[in-house]
Amino acid sequence: SKILLYKFLFSFSSFFSCFILFFLSSSNFANFSFDILTFSSSLTVSCLTGSIFFSFEAESFLWKSRDQFFNDRKKITHRLECLFRKKESEKTLSDYSYDLYKNCCKMDKETVISEDFLTRHIPKVKPKGYKDLPEMRTRLVDWLIEVFHAYTFSDASFFLAIDMMDRFLSLSKEKVHVLDLHLIGITSTFITTKLEEVLIPSLNIIIRNIAFNKYSAEKIRSKECEILNTTNFFVTSVTTLDFITLIFEDFVINNMPKITKLNMIKHVNILWKCSIYMAKFLAHYDYFTHILCSIKALISIIRGFDIYRTLYPNLPSSSAGTFLEQFIIFANNAFLPKGFTKDYLEKISDAASKYLKVFFHDPNCNLNKTELSSIQKMIDEILVEEDIKTAITADI
Repeated sequence: SKILLYKFLFSFSSFFSCFILFFLSSSNFANFSFDILTFSSSLTVSCLTGSIFFSFEAESFLWKSRDQFFNDRKKITHRLECLFRKKESEKTLSDYSYDLYKNCCKMDKETVISEDFLTRHIPKVKPKGYKDLPEMRTRLVDWLIEVFHAYTFSDASFFLAIDMMDRFLSLSKEKVHVLDLHLIGITSTFITTKLEEVLIPSLNIIIRNIAFNKYSAEKIRSKECEILNTTNFFVTSVTTLDFITLIFEDFVINNMPKITKLNMIKHVNILWKCSIYMAKFLAHYDYFTHILCSIKALISIIRGFDIYRTLYPNLPSSSAGTFLEQFIIFANNAFLPKGFTKDYLEKISDAASKYLKVFFHDPNCNLNKTELSSIQKMIDEILVEEDIKTAITADI
């Protein structure tokens, strides 16, 4: 309605100014007094100025409306996408959960990364000032977590980027210099965001805001072609996140009545986030890279439960605690891949626990603290809600 009003005023002002100009041009100026001519001229200028002003106002309002429209559309699209994914997941998992898991396990074994994917690139004679490749990879992964968190990229993009970077290092026939690791990480991010994100960052944004103008567009595109050719354009590998999502969605869909009865939905979501956080933690260290993603997913859920209990020791009830423990036991029994024993799972889990203890107790360790603080914030919100519920119950 505002745009229509502005357009009407613009049209009226333009028409009136043109009418006055036509009237003056078709009449004899000698018949008019100086005051009439002055008034007519000033009125014409005012109408023309008004028409220009109204046209600019209409354009400005139109752009603001457009931005608001796209913002609203983005929110609505996100909600619809969440609803659609929920319904799609429920239908898919209820019918094909076992087939999906078998297919993921098959792809997991086909795309396993070699254990020496980093050591093969370390020179026999290290030059002076040489930076350790495993340590540089750990720092790069931690930096990528901060980048993905800052730009709100999805977890799927992150895990796919790390997997692509490691597979390139595993399959590359030429030795990769430690200084090229940063470029490989940025290029892997550029490739996976094009695959996974709805709002894809342009190459200029990648160069300016993420790479800080350290690399040119030609260099990133050249490295992109090299990575894709080395990995044989295989860009949709299964990741640890896929297994975690499959296990949790299967658990939630099949146990929703009990989860609702125990008021556990938020706690399950926090445990889910803690498991993803633990999977990101494991991605820091090359020790866990060659291990199957299905094993890493189970370890992430086990150790994610430890993080959850550390941050939030008081569960809603003893029944809720027992229920979550039963879920952990069930996940280990039902989703452990064939050919692997529980002893092997415990061995890898103990190794993860050692890294985790170092992380929590070392004041100089800054790995992935942003993610942990966001989980802590969620838990604090739940604690506040439960304190309010307890206070209300006590008053009653």
